[in-house]
Amino acid sequence: MITGTVVDDVSDEPLSFVSLHVHDDNGDIIASVATNLDGEFRVGGFPAGSYYLRTAVGETPARQISLFEEENTYFDRVHGLLGSCSGHRCDVLAGTPLILDGIADPAPLQFRLESGPVIRGQIVSADSGLPVGWGGHVDLFDDQDGFVGRYKNSFQGFQSVALADGTYTLVPFVNNAFTAVADAPDQPEGAPRQASGGGPSGISVTIEGETVEVSAPVASDFIFASRFEAAAE
Repeated sequence: MITGTVVDDVSDEPLSFVSLHVHDDNGDIIASVATNLDGEFRVGGFPAGSYYLRTAVGETPARQISLFEEENTYFDRVHGLLGSCSGHRCDVLAGTPLILDGIADPAPLQFRLESGPVIRGQIVSADSGLPVGWGGHVDLFDDQDGFVGRYKNSFQGFQSVALADGTYTLVPFVNNAFTAVADAPDQPEGAPRQASGGGPSGISVTIEGETVEVSAPVASDFIFASRFEAAAE
């Protein structure tokens, strides 16, 4: 059994509803768990072997609980690795493995999380500007088109993990009836765009030490196709 707590690095206050992922020695996620109201977690049932653990702020299973509360504006941490990281950009195999021998449980762990800026907003209709309701998600990529994370969209919108300064691409998805709006890469900051180098299409967002609010437009496939047809005539 792997147990521990997640706390704020400054206040020592426990952080509830924070997700954690357990990885095997290939780096694959084999289990997920969320902290309780006291910031505690327990996860087990693993055969003897080496395992890696990281927080997964903003990811399931805890994401849709208390979506925009301050405890969710945190960077991730990998067990045994100094410094903070964000989502799938965390190098989990660079951390310290937990060795389970099938006899004794490892000592309880503690993750101390630092707060930081996030990207939050809503998926909206490209025509009306209105929110496209509950459901879907946004995928976030860094400036090298590396995948950062997938964040669910609820009636409140979406929110990423805390992010280091830099430029990111936010790609919204509702369902197969809608398409993320892509436009020329020389559009103003926050406008729809196609990422350079043939990367994913979406919204270009720059983090400079502060949280950024965005609207991520999607269009129905019918409208999206008809606009391209009209532009070609």
